[in-house]
Parts: sequence; structure tokens; C-alpha cells
Amino acid sequence: MGTTPPRTSGRGGRPSGLPSPALVTAPAALAAYATTLGLTLPEGSCVLVCQADRHPATLTVLQAVGDGYRELATQQLDGTPDLDHLITRRVVHTATADDDPLRAAINQPSDVNAEGRLALLESVRTARNLLAAQDRAPILLPAPRQPAVITREDVTIAAQPLLDQVPGAVDGLLDAADVDKEHLAAVILRPAHALPALTDRLAQATGATPALVDHPHALADGALTLTTGHQPGPRAAAARLPRVRLRVSDLTGTLLIGACSLTLLLQAVLTADVTTVLTYVVGARTSLPQLGTAGALAMLTAFAVAHLAPTTWLAGTPAASTTEPTTGSLIRRGYLAAAVGAPSPPPSTDSPPAPPSSSTTPPT
Repeated sequence: MGTTPPRTSGRGGRPSGLPSPALVTAPAALAAYATTLGLTLPEGSCVLVCQADRHPATLTVLQAVGDGYRELATQQLDGTPDLDHLITRRVVHTATADDDPLRAAINQPSDVNAEGRLALLESVRTARNLLAAQDRAPILLPAPRQPAVITREDVTIAAQPLLDQVPGAVDGLLDAADVDKEHLAAVILRPAHALPALTDRLAQATGATPALVDHPHALADGALTLTTGHQPGPRAAAARLPRVRLRVSDLTGTLLIGACSLTLLLQAVLTADVTTVLTYVVGARTSLPQLGTAGALAMLTAFAVAHLAPTTWLAGTPAASTTEPTTGSLIRRGYLAAAVGAPSPPPSTDSPPAPPSSSTTPPT
């Protein structure tokens, strides 16, 4: 009795009858899994997801939308080695003598001692997993050295370079996502083994207690929850854009450039050397560099206004009768703002022709 191979579609090679695959990011899957544990994320709310079980550790800000999550910003803590290497360095430096060649092998790895280094890293990884359930764990050092014992406090001390990056990384991430700490609906942490200090450091940086997601199949279960009943998204030109806030800092640069342009223009006009005959202006001399600089700054102001106008249209809470802007309409509005805000060319500095004199000069 034989088996029948699965039928596939003609062009894509995909088994017939199966839906098209949907791509789900790891932060979105963790957020979806957290909702199955009782976490409530209303539509439009923002959540910070920290993946500390990977290297480098990653922070991501998501916004809940109708059919999933939109990624607003992400940042990696890539300034230090991974946690296992940090713990290995601390164990070797505390359990060996100053002249032990193992220190040089750890600080300057090479192919000669690759096998021993990998075995030591595996021992450290096993000990860190054991510390999740007990207070102490052994680490086997290369013979003839005696085994070392580490505690959770040793892991916290070794991970201090990683922990020191958390406050600055959170502030930079929230600034890039244009989200305040008070507007975070939740903080989700995929913890690293035997590093409870990261939970406290993340709570201090965000002002919210992180929800721990440590189930081994959380990513798969969350992705399955998120893709159930998934519908294809709209085209890019018709996609609904996220609503953003207009901040005072966004207006500062535009106002400063416009004020400088106006100041240079007024200075050029008020300091001009005007030549008159009777009551007629027959000539004017002014600074062309000032007029040119004023015109250039005026053009920069127009471009800044054109860039800022779509943000202004997207600011605030939309009314029930207001349609959400799309990508195509936003581009059209940006071109319209640039056309309206474009300055007129500076006036010509050529002297007008002198009016004809009413008196005649008698012939000589």
C-alpha cells in the first residue's frame, strides 16, 4: 500500500487548498500571546516588547491595529557581547590565577582553543538555565582546574554592561516611536534565564511592571493566534496611515528659518541706499547677498512647511465624519503644501527709468 504525495499548485509549488502564508514578526507574536494570558491591548494603544533571550537583546514598540500590530520603532542592545560570554569572562577571572592561560584564551579566542572555549560556553549556558530554578549551579572548567560555582548575583554582576544600556535604549526608542511612557499600555518581556535584574531595570526605565512571557512555545502560539482569520492587507496607496502627534519641537526649526529669512529681507530693505530726484525714485542700491540668503531661507521654510503639513493633518483624534488619510492622499497634500508655501521670486533691483522732466533746457 503506497502513499499519495501532496498535490501542489501549478506556479507557486504551494500545496493546494492551503491559504497563502502570512509573515509575523517575533515582537508581534509575543504581544499576541500575551493577550491570551489576559493582557488587554485596546486598538490604537502602544506596547513595548523586550526580547532578552536573543543576542543582541531587542526592544520594539508596537501599536495595536484592527488586524494585528504595527511596528513603530525597534532598537538593539548591541554594544556588549552576549550574556554567556560575559558570564564566562567573570567566572574565568574569579576562579583562575592571573597567569592562567585560560584567561588569554577567553579574552583573545582563536581556532587553537575553539573546542575548549565552546565546551566552557555550553557549561555556562547549562548553569544559567539551572539558576532559573535553584540558587547555585556548577560550571566545569577545562582540566586540571576545579569546577566553579556561580549564583544569580554573579550573573547580575556579569550582565551589568547590558543592564546599563536599558534606560538610554528605552528613552531613544520611545522618542523614535513618538510615544511617551505614560501612553504605554503594557510592557512585555521575554526574559533571559537567571537575570531577574533585567525585569527591575526595565520597570524603572518604563514606569510599568513588565509582563513576563517565558513559555517555550510562546512565539509559535502567538503567531498562530495572530494569523487566525488573517485577511490580505490593502495596497500601499490605499493603506491607512498611523496618526501622529505634532510637537512643539517640530515647529521650532521651521519658525527659526522663517524668522531669519524675514529678518534678512527687512534689513536689506531698510538699509537700502535710495536715490531720488524730486519725488521720484530713480535708483536703489541694496545688498544682493542678503536678498539671496533671504530667498534661500524662504525656500527652506517652504519645504519645511510642506514636510510638516501632512503631520499637522494627521495630528489629533479624527472625528467620526473624517476619513482616515491614505498614502496616496498624503503625497498629494504634500505637493499641494509645497506649491502653496513656495515664495515668489525676490523683486528686481534694477533702477526704474527716470520720468521725463517737465522743464526744457534752452539751447546754448
